[in-house]
Amino acid sequence: MEETVFESGVNFTDKGRAVFLGTPFLEITSKLNQNALWMRWGNYMVVEAYTSTESELNAIRTKVGMGDMSPLAKYKVSGKDAKKYLNHMIPRNLNRMENNQAYFSPWCNEDGLTVGDGLIICESDTSFFVSSDPGLNWWTSNAIGFDVTITDETDNFGILTVQGPKSKKTIEIATKGQVQDLVFSRCQRVRFENHDILVMRQGFSGEHGYEIWVPREIGPKIWKIVEKAGKEFDIQPAGSLALDIARVEAGLIIPGYDYTGAGPREEMAGAGIFASSEFVANPYELNMGHFIDFSSGKFIGYDKLTALDKARGCKQLVGLDIDWQDLPNSEPREFKKVKWYPVRAYQINKEIGFVTSIVWSPTLKKVIGFGHLDLEVTDKENKIQLQWDDNNLISASICSFPFYDSKRST
Repeated sequence: MEETVFESGVNFTDKGRAVFLGTPFLEITSKLNQNALWMRWGNYMVVEAYTSTESELNAIRTKVGMGDMSPLAKYKVSGKDAKKYLNHMIPRNLNRMENNQAYFSPWCNEDGLTVGDGLIICESDTSFFVSSDPGLNWWTSNAIGFDVTITDETDNFGILTVQGPKSKKTIEIATKGQVQDLVFSRCQRVRFENHDILVMRQGFSGEHGYEIWVPREIGPKIWKIVEKAGKEFDIQPAGSLALDIARVEAGLIIPGYDYTGAGPREEMAGAGIFASSEFVANPYELNMGHFIDFSSGKFIGYDKLTALDKARGCKQLVGLDIDWQDLPNSEPREFKKVKWYPVRAYQINKEIGFVTSIVWSPTLKKVIGFGHLDLEVTDKENKIQLQWDDNNLISASICSFPFYDSKRST
């Protein structure tokens, strides 16, 4: 789309060479990367596909896969006003939150438009972590007047994601029984020699899974321990392509790809893509309205979101089954990577919204995508058309959403 801007978000040396950071698992992942395929994620490079994207996704769906999610931003919010500040920042009631619990939440600007989304992790009333797409400017610029300290811990911890039906057994073996019946969105501290490691029941695949926050200095060691624990279940490393397709199948959206954040641009935004401001959205349009809790008191965007709660926004997020065969000489492999920017949608020559995260689903054997469509369209069975390029349209039908029967909270 002509309004879409791709930004590198990369630092350069005085000789013009791009500078990338290695994640805490680079020593291991670089040796496992049989394809030598890498993807930029913020200022980091992560493996795109170790061997075969389909086999890596199949491991996540049927056995267990492990992947590197380290570039996710990790901000520590600490101080006397930590909870008060976060209640001001997000539309959820942190007064109900317990220690070692994680809340997913969107956060908005004063106009009720979504700035970003992610996890708020509670260590205590005075200590929290935020895990999300980079947004440090947003968090710090709104901290004035609060007795809080916000530190960027992104480079100090790796995130090792372990996902799949056999992930529970793998984690039990890897932690020598320290982690057993951990429920969804709960955390537990695990002792590895002299290191406390945070293990969280979370993930972005739609499967039962875990995220392990590993101190940088022991990244390779923890990777090897998990790898050994999952060997009997045929554990496989999963690259960014497999993890990205898994999250689309599970109906999980991300900033940049699926909506434009309404906050200030961040130099190191994960997607590196900033679509036009017409692709900003309120939480109701992103299927996040059920996370808004007006009982928490005044938060940023409270007044606008109160009004939107009655109107429910002007668009709805739906699943689309896309007729990729409409394109001449097209094959499923042409859709093997998630499309990173919006495609306009039409019905009877009228523009009705846009479509994001279009990809071939190896699990479902079809091309799928997220439709951000006018409300009146989503109540009908009529097909819509996607403006794929200057000369070609693709038909699509609204289908059940999410596409994959998620097991992440079981």
